[in-house]
Amino acid sequence: MCSISPSDVAITIIDGQKGTVKFLSVNNGQIVTGRTFSFEHKCRGIAHAEGHLYITSDTVLYQYTMDCTLVKKIYEDSSGEYTVYKCAISPDGREIYVTDYSHNKLLKLSKEGTLQSTLQDDAHTNPRGVHVSETGQLLVCWCHTHTVAQMDGEGGMVTLASNKDGLRETESVYYSVRTGKLIVGHTFDSIMVISTV
Repeated sequence: MCSISPSDVAITIIDGQKGTVKFLSVNNGQIVTGRTFSFEHKCRGIAHAEGHLYITSDTVLYQYTMDCTLVKKIYEDSSGEYTVYKCAISPDGREIYVTDYSHNKLLKLSKEGTLQSTLQDDAHTNPRGVHVSETGQLLVCWCHTHTVAQMDGEGGMVTLASNKDGLRETESVYYSVRTGKLIVGHTFDSIMVISTV
């Protein structure tokens, strides 16, 4: 899921080898389903920046217009099953972060798709969710080590929450600068909200 505007989000759905993107809005406190687009590839992760959608399909990162017309294939890695798992865009739109679940890495790409750096830590495995907050904090879910960590872009990492806090197979993360809350989604349909202030 990604935010499009203060009241609109886009979500991805996987159905076998195909995918769907749905737009949802909040109107008078109710969630309203908007446009729906189908794809011939999986839609795993999604991010929005500068009027474009960035969609991951497990091995490819695509850029689409807001009406889901393909702009280009930005990055591809077919060396594993989940090498392009989920993505996030920096606030200035210059960097794209991609989790490589298969090889235990976080990739930093230019907006054109050039690999700039790879972040890896032997103590953390299987990155899934990735989020860049409005103020630029880079957060990663390390699924099988049950942690959410803040990365510094140079390979350094600080664990923000772990299984000691109740995390289990972390899948997605969001940090609200406004509320100071860390919202973590788990693989098995549960969400945990952690206050950081």
